[in-house]
Formats: sequence, structure tokens, C-alpha cells
Amino acid sequence: MIELYLIRHAESVKNLKPEFIGGRSNYSDLSKKGIEQAKLLGQRFEYEGINFDEVYCSPALRTKRTLEIALPNYKGNILIDDRLQELDEGDWTGQLREKVHDQESLISMDKDSWNFVPPNGESQSMVGERMKSWLKDYILSKTQDAKIALFGHGLAIKCLLKEIMNFESDLAWRINLGNTSITRLDYQPDKMRWSLDRINDMTHLYNLNHVPSNSHIL
Repeated sequence: MIELYLIRHAESVKNLKPEFIGGRSNYSDLSKKGIEQAKLLGQRFEYEGINFDEVYCSPALRTKRTLEIALPNYKGNILIDDRLQELDEGDWTGQLREKVHDQESLISMDKDSWNFVPPNGESQSMVGERMKSWLKDYILSKTQDAKIALFGHGLAIKCLLKEIMNFESDLAWRINLGNTSITRLDYQPDKMRWSLDRINDMTHLYNLNHVPSNSHIL
């Protein structure tokens, strides 16, 4: 069986300003709290004895820093793949939400969020396709048992989940995935069958001052 761990990056500096649209913002580093979150994530992996056979990561600074802090002693190959990047918000990147999310845009997003494309950006559908392409190249071709980690982004992981579990497209953006959350799926190559083991698991953050209210395990 293949155990696939989908890990959202720790809190970044951009996350501290939700009134602005972050998009990819690949230059954004971790906040002070994000560094602590990444350390706790690593402590959890160590405590549970989780050793990854393969690690994949988005090229964004915040994902790479989360990986470096959480797995400081990892000796295997780390593959950086552009297909794991966050949704590209195009011209909206860095803009105030209240400025660009006008009534016309909000109506379009509500009507078909999965296929809505920001100006010069990409849709969730497009993100799902590139994430699915990565999955086909590196996961679905495996026949041996393995523990695999993907350090990525909230919306991109949601799009991959939609593609894997085949749920309604308008549900993708409504899934809660907190910083350093773990979502694990198991894949049985002989049966070509996926099962969802847990989603948005942030229990390793319980000893921070703020305990996420939406942290849970399936």
C-alpha cells in the first residue's frame, strides 16, 4: 500500500494579511508562528516513527522552509515540482480582496467556482489537472509499498483531493486545510483503489497557544 501524506505549508508572512490575495507569492517566508508549527510537525513525525521513502515539494519558499524544518535529517531525494504550486491568481495577486472581488466576479465564482479563471490566472480545474499529472507520473505507477510526502498548498491540495476522490467540484474550496495540516490517503495499486485516512489533521499543534477549532481526524 502507498501512504500519501499531503501537507500544507506552515503559516507564512502572507497568511498574516488575509485581506490581500496571496496566490502563489513564492517569495513569502514563514512567520515566527509558522516556524514553530513546522517544528511541531517534525516532532510529530519523529514521535510516530514516520519515515518517508520519497518527498515532493512545491518550489515556493514557504513550502521548502516547512520541509527543511520538519524533516531536518531527511537523507533521501527531494523532488521540487512546479506542478505542485498554488493556484495562480494572475493579475489579482497582491491585490485587496474587496477591490477585485466585485459583484460581477463574485457572481461568476459562485456560479462555477471550479472553472472560474482570474484575469491572466488559472482555474481550480487547471490546478487539478496539473496535480493529477504529477500523481500519474510519480504515484500511480508504483507497485511497492511506500510512504510519500507532498509539501504543498491549501487550494492545490484541495484540487488534488477532488480529482482523487471524485467529489462534487463546488465542494473543493470549502474544505478546511490549516497550516501544517496532514491529509493522508492510501492507495492500493493492485486494486487501483484510493481511501481517505484523515483530513486536516493538526493535532500536533495542540501545545501552541492557539488550538485550531477545526482540527480533526477522519
